[in-house]
Amino acid sequence: MQTVRLVRYLQSNMESYGVLLDREIVCLLALPKALKYAPPLTFDGLITLGSRGIEIVDRLVRSSTQMERRNATVGLDDVTLLAPVPAPPKLVCLGLNYRDHAKEQGKDLPEEPIIFMKPRTAVIGTDTPIVRPSSVKQLDYEAELAVVIGEKGKNIPISKT
Repeated sequence: MQTVRLVRYLQSNMESYGVLLDREIVCLLALPKALKYAPPLTFDGLITLGSRGIEIVDRLVRSSTQMERRNATVGLDDVTLLAPVPAPPKLVCLGLNYRDHAKEQGKDLPEEPIIFMKPRTAVIGTDTPIVRPSSVKQLDYEAELAVVIGEKGKNIPISKT
């Protein structure tokens, strides 16, 4: 199975989700109309299925015809991309986790990770303006990486990642 790039998007005031292929999105809710495999009605429902959800997506795309995919495709320029997960259960963050940022802050890299939480309201979509609350005196910027873990787990060995 190849890497699947899933996106949530808004088109004509309707939220949907699909697979991003180059600059086009194959809408997974439009695709199964001609197929036997129906994905969940929401993106959250899909990611809750974990690897089983990705298998459904893979099967939908592979078993559809070129015409079915074309009829279910929208251009990336015709939609507004939304945050991948609109209300994650938690956002666990690491502070000063790379050398350049620590140097920029005038601090040494910590020996143990600095862990802090962010509210789910901090999640925004692509090209969405960042709103600085008036109480914030210094707004720090940095590249962020989010990882969606599709299966429940605890103390997962490195060999399983």
